[in-house]
Parts: sequence; C-alpha cells; structure tokens
Amino acid sequence: MYDHIRARLQATLAARQADVAAAAAAATAAVSAVAAAQAAVASAQAALADAVQAQAAARSALATAEANVSSKAAALDDAEAALREWQDERPDFPDDHGHPNTAWLRRLAELQRAVTAARQALTAAQSGAAAAGAAVTAAAAAVASRQADVASRQADLAAAQSQLAAAEAAGDAAAAAAGAAQRALADLDTRTGRVQAPLDRDDLAAFADEEQVEVSRLRQDRARTRAERHTVNLGRDAVLAGHDAGIETLAALAQALHGWTEASLPDPPQVAAVLDGLVATSRAQRGAVPRTDDLAAQAAAVRAVLDRLQATVAQATARRDQAFDALQSAIADVRAVNESAP
Repeated sequence: MYDHIRARLQATLAARQADVAAAAAAATAAVSAVAAAQAAVASAQAALADAVQAQAAARSALATAEANVSSKAAALDDAEAALREWQDERPDFPDDHGHPNTAWLRRLAELQRAVTAARQALTAAQSGAAAAGAAVTAAAAAVASRQADVASRQADLAAAQSQLAAAEAAGDAAAAAAGAAQRALADLDTRTGRVQAPLDRDDLAAFADEEQVEVSRLRQDRARTRAERHTVNLGRDAVLAGHDAGIETLAALAQALHGWTEASLPDPPQVAAVLDGLVATSRAQRGAVPRTDDLAAQAAAVRAVLDRLQATVAQATARRDQAFDALQSAIADVRAVNESAP
C-alpha cells in the first residue's frame, strides 16, 4: 500500500539531496570567487593609492614650475626695466672730443644680453610648466582610470557576494526540502503501519476519516499556494516591466555613447559595448518562458557602468579646469608683456 507514493517521495528526496550537493559545490566556488574579487579590489585600491600619490607629486611639481615661471618673469621685468633706464640715460654721440661713448655702449650690450638671457630662461620655465601641466593631466587621467577600475572590481565583488548568498540560500532551501521529504517518508511509514492486518471495520472507518481530513487540508494548502504564486507572479511581472523600461533607457544611452569622438577619453564607447550586452540579454529574456533574468547581476553591472561614466566626467572636468587655468595664465602673461612694452 502507498508504494507509488513512497517511490515518488524517495525520488523527491534523492533530487533534493542532489540539490544540496550542487548548492554546496556552488557555494564553494562562490567563496573562491569572493576571495579572488576581494584580492582584485585590494589590488585596485593599492593602484589607486599609488595614482593619487603620483598625482600629488605632479601637482607639487607643477606648483614649483609655476613659481619658477613667476620668478623668471619677474627677472625679465627687472632686466627690461634696467635696459630702458639705461637707454633713457643715453649720452650724445660722439662726445665733445669726437669719440663714441664706449663705456655706455658696453653697458648697453650687457643689459641687452641680460634681457635676452632672461627671456630664454622664461621660455624654458614656461616649457617646464607646460610639461608639468601635462604630467598633472596624465596623473588625473590615471587617477580617474584607477577609480573606475576600483568601482568595477567592487561591482565584481558585489556580484560574487550575491552569488554566494544565492548559493547559500539555495543550499538552505534544498536542505529544508530534503528534510521535508524525509519527514513525509517517516509519516508515510507511520500511516502504513496503521493499516497492517488484522484490521476491523471500525479501524478502517477511522483511518478513512483521518485520510479525508488530510486530503481536505492539502486541498486548502494547494489553493492557498496557488493564490500566493499568482500574487508573486503579478509582482514579478511588474518588477520585470520596470526593469525592461530601464533597459530601454540604457539602450538610448548606449546609442548616444557610440557617437563619442574624444579619442583621449576612450571609456564611453567601451561602456556602450557593455550596455549593448545588457540590452541584448534583457531583450532575449522577454521571449523566454519562464524568464531567468539575473536582476542582481545586471544591477551590479549598471552600477559599475555608471561609476565608469562618472570617472570619465570627473576626468573631463579636470581637463577643462586645467585648460581654463592655462588660458588665464596665458592671458595674464600677454597682459604683462603689453604693460611692460615701451
């Protein structure tokens, strides 16, 4: 009696035990992935710290170079002022005896050479400042790149941790299902033991009443489970609809990023390629029954993409500010030259 039920329960128990083993293997792999992701995050953070230190050194060198430019500009102003003053004191040529004033001419030549040397020194200092500015720009780009790398590694870590949590949850669910199957088998053994011969009519009637009560309870449980499943499916459909709408927004963003033409900031087209993959995956899932979207992994990928775009914006902003500072410095230099012109 109940042999077919026993066979089904035993098959269910074997399947759940296999699920427990698979979940344990997945959890082990996820632990390794988390450890690798943590090491990658630590390495990226160390690289970022080095880049920040190099940026600070580059800024210090730029400040020194700019101070040197200011010093050389002041020296040129002094040399030109001395030359103008000496030229204002120009004596008559020739002197009263008909001879040129050789002493004044020698001093004039010395002052002219001093002005030429000061101009050359200023030019060299300005070249040094330009090189230092380029180094600062490169250092800022390196920091932005390292920041994007850290964000990407952190997203990988979050995804690995999510996978570990999912594997552990799956293991717990499989273990619970296996325990339920074992309890069902034990209950079946108990019920089977009650219908062993010899039996009388009263025993069979009481057992049949108990079975009917159990069947009624199970039918109510099934109806409640179906209602809960329907509610969950409606909520899931709403979540997936919102997800699909967000993905289509990302598709428009990817299309815009494909038109990026600034070769010195190559990240936007690479981000667009990542977004293309997310969009293609989501669209392919829309025709699947059932859908198996990994919303957590896709959300982590989108966060990593946004971090990369924010790093690009920061890098572009830093370049704009540096270009503006350079323009203001050039304007100041031109103004100074105009004001010092005789």
